[in-house]
Amino acid sequence: MDIRQVKCFLAVAEHLNFTKAGNQLFLTHSAVGYQIAALERDIGTKLFDRNSHAVRLTAAGEYFQPRIRRILADYQEAIEKTRQVGIGISGRVRLGFLGGLEEKFLPLFIKRFRKAHPEVEVQPSHYPLASIQENLANGGLDIVFTHTSTIRELAGVSFEPLFEAPLGIVVTRDHPKAAKKRLKLMDLKNEPFVQLSTEIATSIVESDNRLFSGAGFTPTVVQLAGDFGALFMLVESGVGVTILPRYKVNLSQHPNLRFIPLQDPDARIEGCVAWKTRTDNPVVPVFLRALGVRFK
Repeated sequence: MDIRQVKCFLAVAEHLNFTKAGNQLFLTHSAVGYQIAALERDIGTKLFDRNSHAVRLTAAGEYFQPRIRRILADYQEAIEKTRQVGIGISGRVRLGFLGGLEEKFLPLFIKRFRKAHPEVEVQPSHYPLASIQENLANGGLDIVFTHTSTIRELAGVSFEPLFEAPLGIVVTRDHPKAAKKRLKLMDLKNEPFVQLSTEIATSIVESDNRLFSGAGFTPTVVQLAGDFGALFMLVESGVGVTILPRYKVNLSQHPNLRFIPLQDPDARIEGCVAWKTRTDNPVVPVFLRALGVRFK
């Protein structure tokens, strides 16, 4: 049994006329008869009683008709869904984000994307800095929004910069330099610093250290923090000052802290979208192109 036989059967069952069925399928009367005869041989029973005056379904044909119609509908749906998946307009895309400047544009973009591609399931998830890179590398995520510095050296990953955020010094409001509008790192040469642990933020620590090197000194790091919450706690407790992007401080909602922009030339952090260079998920290039990113 093949799809041509099924379509011929359903057309004859609908019209109870071989000529009308043939017209519907753009086949001759004899071609329809040939397909029906072949189908009946394959099944091993007659599906139609027919003579020179009339055509009618046999009991077997009446049983077969609604069931094969459902099967044909499922088959056609499977073909269409497979085609959509193959060209990236159906399926699933798993997004990872850190939580920062991308939150200003990502929700609205996802809303527009879902409207344009209703068959695509978009799964956004918040990840800490330490694991977003790992999940992209091991295939747990399809696309991530992260810091370029965390992804730049990762093998088999492509990225596209999306935004920049200024870096500054975070101090308590009663700190002697809290009233300054801008600072240079050299102004803080004698300050105690607190930093994230390299275990969770190697790339950020390395980026900070490059800034210190450019300023011409090595900071006195008095304590390490295991996450951003602990880092803010240390600064607020007066243990030391730290370097962070403005958006991170704004999101922290710590009223006793103040962000002071740095004047140093490289005092900024770059955000990007990143993906596996070789991906089997056809939705990924569709999503990236909608974002305005050239998939490569």
